[in-house]
Amino acid sequence: MRRKEQTKSLQKFIGMLAILLVGFTSQSNAQMAYKKYCNARFSFCVSYPVTFGMGPSPDNNDGREFYDRDGFSMSASGMNNVLENSLRDEIKSQKKMFDTVTYRKIKNNWFVLSGYSGKNILYIKTYMVYDTIYHLYIRYPASLKNKYNKIVSTIAKSFKPISKNSSNKNFATTSPSIFPVLENTLTADIDSDGKKEAVQWEKFVTTQLGDYYQLKVFDDNGQILWKGPKKAEESNPYIFSSLHIGVSLPELLTDIDNDGYIELLAPELQSDVSPTYYRILRWKGSYFEPLPSYALTLRSETSNYFVWEKTNSIYKIWVSQLDTRNIHRPEFAKADVTAYMHDGTVKSGVALIKFVPKGAQIKRWIEPLLSDEERSRVKNNYTSTYRARLSYRDHRNSRGDILTKIIDILRQDRANIYKHHADSEDQTDPYFHTLDARSIMSQYQIIPIGRSYTSLEDLILNGTPLIEVTINSGQLYIKVLKRE
Repeated sequence: MRRKEQTKSLQKFIGMLAILLVGFTSQSNAQMAYKKYCNARFSFCVSYPVTFGMGPSPDNNDGREFYDRDGFSMSASGMNNVLENSLRDEIKSQKKMFDTVTYRKIKNNWFVLSGYSGKNILYIKTYMVYDTIYHLYIRYPASLKNKYNKIVSTIAKSFKPISKNSSNKNFATTSPSIFPVLENTLTADIDSDGKKEAVQWEKFVTTQLGDYYQLKVFDDNGQILWKGPKKAEESNPYIFSSLHIGVSLPELLTDIDNDGYIELLAPELQSDVSPTYYRILRWKGSYFEPLPSYALTLRSETSNYFVWEKTNSIYKIWVSQLDTRNIHRPEFAKADVTAYMHDGTVKSGVALIKFVPKGAQIKRWIEPLLSDEERSRVKNNYTSTYRARLSYRDHRNSRGDILTKIIDILRQDRANIYKHHADSEDQTDPYFHTLDARSIMSQYQIIPIGRSYTSLEDLILNGTPLIEVTINSGQLYIKVLKRE
């Protein structure tokens, strides 16, 4: 009897101890303290428990690894999207790391995958923001799932790309704007306090010529900082308008030359085919200062930089409209580009640009700069055939990076042809002789002739075959003539 009582007492003690341990663990997770790691090169931050160790900074400073003693490891990093992968490409690539995917969530520019890899749980969160890919990888023993669930949730929520503040080397994230997204509103941190202010334009009069707008600047609390005059004058630098002869409304609010001052850009009134001049107003702390107007022009079709200039020539390539909707980095903008060639041909395209001192750099062409005739060749039945020896020089881009897609190797082969690095068996083609034409090769569908896609991919990626390419209706028909 005494032994039974002792056994019951021991069981009761063990039960109480288990409850205390569970309570202590839950309390520890709830009160877990976190540090924040921010990466200056790729502009992202992530939080991690203070008890975790942090690995050394890699030579390329793309991110960091973190770990604990129980098998939990994570890495957060950024990389340049040099292969111009799509979100679908990244999802397909990351899925290969799993034995089983148990959860997925996909949005416009990010996705989450979670599941099992061996005896571990693997969690991946990826953002794609223009020319940059951000990865968060978390791996931990499946047997410790309950221990790490809340930690993973906290880390995942904290991981995100952030905007750089031009006057703050720590690039602290700006607070959410109190201003709704409206067609007549642009927001930016104009006073470098980490909070967004707003510039709005409001119609104050309608005349026979059209509508006139007054400019107003609001602080982050919605209070007016400054407002322009109400005068129906096209020549007044502070007056904006939408008239029968043209439209001059604000398009961009950012630091266009990296000098610490925010500029407001609006096109001058224009009714003909000629370079678009932009009115530039610089915020000086309590008012806008008018600056000289300039056009943002490209020197040639092969150039990667727009420059601010005054020009009397109509035969130019220029930015005709700027758009920052759905763009979350202040130094970037989407630019509609127009070209008027000496033979009278008009071309158009859309580029993602990054503002730099004295101009803007083309990060990539969203829609290539083509004439209507050139664009119709892609959409309609345009047929041409050429031969190409895909030598080892075609397997690397101009930076020396190894290419891992068929289309990228085909594009590099055409680039080498027209940069006088052709192989002896290469033939020219009537279409891919310009940078703009080659830039849309990724839009073509590859169709193998006489073999499977996997077989063709293996031959091209791992060999130097002689191929015949037929261009037809947005498709590239590829036939292997010689394996080596």
